Order: sequence, then structure tokens, then C-alpha cells
Amino acid sequence: MSQASYDSTIINTGRMKTWVGNSTRTFSFNTDAQTFRLGRDGISLPSMAWSDGGYELNNYLYQGAFWVGVNNNTVRFSTETSVDFTVVENGANEPAPLVVNYSMTDEQADAADYVGIKTICRIYAWPDFPDQDYLIYTYEVINTSGADIDTIYAGLHMDFDVSAAGGGNGRLGYWADDLVGFLLNISFDEIPESISYMFDADNPRSAEFDEGGRLQPPESRGYIGTRVLDSPPTISGIAANRQSAHQWRGNGFFMLPGKDIYQLLQTGSLYAPPTIPGDYRYIQAVGPWNIPAGDTLGLAFAIGIGDGLNAMRLTLEQAYQKYWKTFKPDDIPKIVSASPGSPVVEVVSGDSRKFRIGAVDANEDSLIYVWTLDGFYIANGDSVFNFESIGLDQGYHNLKVTVSDRKNAVGREWAIFVVPPKSFSLKPNFPNPFNGTTTIPIEIIQTGKVKMTVYDATGRYVGLIFEKVLLAGKYLVTWSGRDSRGGTVASGVYFLQLDAGDYSARLKVLFLR
Repeated sequence: MSQASYDSTIINTGRMKTWVGNSTRTFSFNTDAQTFRLGRDGISLPSMAWSDGGYELNNYLYQGAFWVGVNNNTVRFSTETSVDFTVVENGANEPAPLVVNYSMTDEQADAADYVGIKTICRIYAWPDFPDQDYLIYTYEVINTSGADIDTIYAGLHMDFDVSAAGGGNGRLGYWADDLVGFLLNISFDEIPESISYMFDADNPRSAEFDEGGRLQPPESRGYIGTRVLDSPPTISGIAANRQSAHQWRGNGFFMLPGKDIYQLLQTGSLYAPPTIPGDYRYIQAVGPWNIPAGDTLGLAFAIGIGDGLNAMRLTLEQAYQKYWKTFKPDDIPKIVSASPGSPVVEVVSGDSRKFRIGAVDANEDSLIYVWTLDGFYIANGDSVFNFESIGLDQGYHNLKVTVSDRKNAVGREWAIFVVPPKSFSLKPNFPNPFNGTTTIPIEIIQTGKVKMTVYDATGRYVGLIFEKVLLAGKYLVTWSGRDSRGGTVASGVYFLQLDAGDYSARLKVLFLR
């Protein structure tokens, strides 16, 4: 193996100015963390700064790390094994305008700590909206040991310090006024949202020392977090792309021994957020898995910033979509047919219409179908939906189906216009002849008072079926063969008369007792 050298670069492609390097050593304390580090600890050179907010120096990251844990310890990676640090800008065959690539192994580890793992890290950045406020980190964890590796965990350890140069004084103005939280959400289409995050809480107990949150324009207003983009289903039953643990600690968390980091990775606990601002860092863990000899475990995370919690979530959702569409488009379900084929459909008020969607998944994952009408969830699980216009206002309605493999989703929408019938109508009843109840379809073209009356063959009044104000539309009216006193009429011919405004029509029916 050729002699490795320490290399680093500054990513300044979007609005996140980020330090990236292949050194495993911390700069402030000159200790060897023996892992993939994210950011350079120190204030003079920000690990990650955000250009939004009006301040030249708007810091968000002190330092971070990507850990791999196995055998009750962390894997001991070494810079001396990193010989391929590259920075590619606007590469013809690259999926992003800027790509940083490097790898490390644990070949230099002591015999007692050696596992046999090579990990390739790639970092991707984009310059323009809507991709300028996040970075995507992918890790290929390769089993080079020659034997199967069982029960392996991984995770990000992030020491975010959200601050601005003019935002405060000393430690309370820079790193001791943050809070940490997490989100584990599952949408209707069962797409996971696994996020751990931090933000500047503007420590209220130390107002005399902390000016944070009081400058104009507001500084350090961003929320910064990490989202799991790609994580295979685990041997413990955790579904794809879901984190298995969220842990936070106070000062000194980063310097824990490897066995303690491993315990945090594998604990499976989700720590409730702290209530008092302070100097925090968290671990976002995924796993466990077994990696057969020679196989690769692929993982992906995004780091994103947004102006407030929801903006950060939107940023990380964009990263999620970007990752799957850019790096694994074949893993996204595909819609192959839709009925009706036209995106604009007209349905007469009172009618129903079947909508169908056909979809395939290259991995043969089971698919779920979620239907929404005007933004409200209405059905789940079937590729066919029967749209009923009864009770809906006339005019525009939006029908959407989302097809999901529980990792990604695609959709189709229809603009449905519910319209009134073109003319009044009294249609033949069914059944006819009848014994019991018969159904009479009617069509009303304008809102107004409508009534239906029963007469016998001689024209004598028998009873009133209904009299009410109806909206324009189609309706099904029933008559059970009873007169105005509730008694059953005699067998014979009867006439049902419909009156709606200036419209009047009669229908001949035959009742048999």
C-alpha cells in the first residue's frame, strides 16, 4: 500500500460552507478518534457555516463522526490507509456538481481490535435551489475479513454548535445555548422520516451573558439535522430507512471509549429531548445487520439546514427525494397505467366512477396505494378506487393516488369536475314488476324543491314518497309500495309523478303483492 497523506477541502458549492478531510484526529485536542470525522473542531475555521442569515460567520457544526460498531467496540479506522482522497467538480459522469471521495480501513488496528472492514465515504453537494442547503453523505461498508460479520451497527455522532460571531459572548453565546430533538414520522404511504436535529435555544437563564437571538437580522436561526436516507431492513425487524436509536449527551460525549460508543449505537433507545439549553451532541444510530464475507452494506444520510423546524424538514425531504431519484432511480416504483387516462375527468353529480392505477416495482417489493380527495385521506391498500360524487359539492375536486414501496412513492392526480345533469329525467324503476321495494333514478339539473307522488290507475292520490329541496344531481329514490297511511297498496298499476320546478313527468310501475 502506498503511503497515505492527510488531505482536506472546503465545500463551498451551495450555501453550506463545510470542511471535509480524511484525518481521524481531532485538532483541538490532537487525539485519534479512529473514525470518519465530519467537520474540523475549532472556531477559527468553521466546520460548517450557513451563508443565510446576514452574518459572515454563522456556525452550525463543531465536529461530527460516522461510527461503525461491532464486537462490543467501534471499528478502528486509520488515515494511514486512506490513499484515494479526491475532489471532483463538474465531472462528466458524476451525479452532483461536487463530489468528495475517500476511503479508510482498519488494517492498522491492533490485533485485538481488527475486524476487517473497508469503508468508502462520498459527499455530494449542489449549488442551486432547492438543493443548496444540504449535503448527502454515502458510506459503503465492505466486509474484507474473509468471514461473515454479525450484528454490526452504524451511526452519525453530531456535535452541532449553532451560533454566529456577533450572537453572544463566550461559551453561552456560542455552544452552551442549544437544544436537541428528533422526529420519527411515518406518512400515510409509510415513507419514514427519521431525523435528529439541533437548534439555538437562546439560553433564557443567562440573558446577561447571552445576546443570541437579539440581533437584527436574527442570527443562528437555522435548525440543522441529519436524516437517514438509505438503510436496509435490520435483522432486529426495523424497516428500511428508519433509525434505531437517538441518544444525546452533554460535554465530553465525543471522547468516550469505543465500547461506550458501541453501547450507544446498539441500545435502541430514543431519548426524549432535554428541556434546558446546553452544550449537547447526539448519536443517530441504524442497524443491526449481518454482512457476509465480501459483501457491502450501503448507507446514506443527509445533513440539512432550514430557517425553522419545518423548513429544515423540507430541506431534508428534498435531500431524500434527490438521493433516490439520482442514485437509485430503479428502486422507485413506476406507474405503468392509469384509468381514466386523461388528467381531467367530468362526473355528473350523483354518479360514480372507477379510477385504476397500475404500478410495478423492480425489486418486487409489495406496494401500497393511498388515495386522497381534496387533500384528505380516504382509502388505503387497493389499486382501484370507486369515486362517489353523492354528497360532494359541484365543481373542482382533486383525486390523488400515491404508490409506495415503503421507501419511495410515486403519484398520479386527476382533476375531477362534478357537474349537474344536462336535463331533468325520470328513469325506469328497477325491479319492475316489484314486490317490496323498487328504486327510481332521477336527474335534477338545478337546485330547488322536488317532490314525487304516487297515483293509482284511476288517477286517485295514493301517497307522497318525498318532498324536499335537492341540489342538482342524480339520485336514487325508493318506494316500498305503501300509501299515505303506511299500509301496503293492492296489486296493480301505479303512476309515480316527479315535479321539479317547471318539469313534471310520470312513470308507470307494476306492484305485485
